[in-house]
Amino acid sequence: MTNLASWPVTLAVLLLSSAIALSQTTSYVATDGSDENDGASEASPWQTIARVNLGPLEPGDTVLLRRGDQWRESLVPHSGEEDLPIIYGAFGEGDKPLLLGSVALNDPDDWVDKGNNIWSTVGPEEAEPVRTIVDPAADPAFGLWHEGEADARLSRDGDDVDSPPVSIRVECVASGEKSNEIQVSLSPLSLNAGTLLRLSARAKCTKPFGMPLAMIQKNGPPWTAYGRGAAPTVQITGEWQTFTHDYLNYTTADDARLTFYLGGMIPDDSVLHIDSVSLIECVGAQQLPADVGNIIVDGGPGCGRKKFNEEELAAPGDYWYDEARHIVKLYARENPAVLHESLELAIKGHGINQGGKHHVTYENLAVMYAGSHGIGGGSTHHIIVRDCDFGFIGGGRPDGGRPHGALRERHRVLGFGQRLSRRALPAVGDLRCRAHQSGQRRQHR
Repeated sequence: MTNLASWPVTLAVLLLSSAIALSQTTSYVATDGSDENDGASEASPWQTIARVNLGPLEPGDTVLLRRGDQWRESLVPHSGEEDLPIIYGAFGEGDKPLLLGSVALNDPDDWVDKGNNIWSTVGPEEAEPVRTIVDPAADPAFGLWHEGEADARLSRDGDDVDSPPVSIRVECVASGEKSNEIQVSLSPLSLNAGTLLRLSARAKCTKPFGMPLAMIQKNGPPWTAYGRGAAPTVQITGEWQTFTHDYLNYTTADDARLTFYLGGMIPDDSVLHIDSVSLIECVGAQQLPADVGNIIVDGGPGCGRKKFNEEELAAPGDYWYDEARHIVKLYARENPAVLHESLELAIKGHGINQGGKHHVTYENLAVMYAGSHGIGGGSTHHIIVRDCDFGFIGGGRPDGGRPHGALRERHRVLGFGQRLSRRALPAVGDLRCRAHQSGQRRQHR
């Protein structure tokens, strides 16, 4: 006999399931799309992985990347729920959509002859200033934010200055515990992708402390970092001193801001002065914001041989990443871009950076030349990887640790960027690489 009393409950469950199914969306991404599109169809796709990362995405949603397209960006997934994962997949025909973690330096102008068979990528010192974003003579109007247990005041000081008319005076009563609890920022700023941003300023404080240099980021949630290149901590003393830093910018935006995060660092009952702040947009420098884990030649099989100081550069293919100047130096008998058709420099970072995420499915994607991991990040669960391709992953060094992706044989770390094989590989800078090519390789733009 049918239990009629259960009908309302069953009907409610069916209606709820139907509502959830109807609310799930599919977003499309193609390199000839636009981030101003709604992404809701193949005819109106988003363009960039950065737009995908912003979302918003809800449990059960799907993001499809067009086959045959490639992006030099890192995917940062959103989390789903039990039985409702976020799915990242492919649509169309052709090769799997490709996420590249590398910088291509295939033009002879990308390399500078330093003599003695040493070739360097174009460094920040060769960058040409093209636009002033923050002009110290314009007396930029910084603002202050404090929260939690922190307490601070900002004012304009016309008496204690490095350059007239005024300096920025930050009086810290209580520093708080977290860096975001005291912020000194300037906004809005406009940025152009593919440029180097050069920050310069002067500072002093009544109590010495280590101050992280400013972050260049989106002026609003989710506060995305726009300028890449880890900013160092500078020691601020009681005397005026200059600090400078270069940021490598990949984003065109008119909603950027420059932020000094001071919470938990500036001492209690201290007074910080900042003056002569300038931010200059430059062109001509290569985009090498982090350690280069590998150099892949002509799509393989040749790779570079990673060294950890300049003095070790002694044979074709030896290379070293200068962390202070964001450049690579490479041993080659002539210009590497003349010797080879393709040079891909794998930058430290994950092809897919999924730290802290859960209930995510990746299918029919390709990830190549990531300097850390193809899929990286801890504290994850319920992750499915299906029919995905990975190649030439690893080699980048985390701060103070062993390289990511290092191959090990009986606890011995092998040469980074080399295969685990008895056969020696041809190296970048050695014309023998071309003799080992076989078949058609996918061209990376």
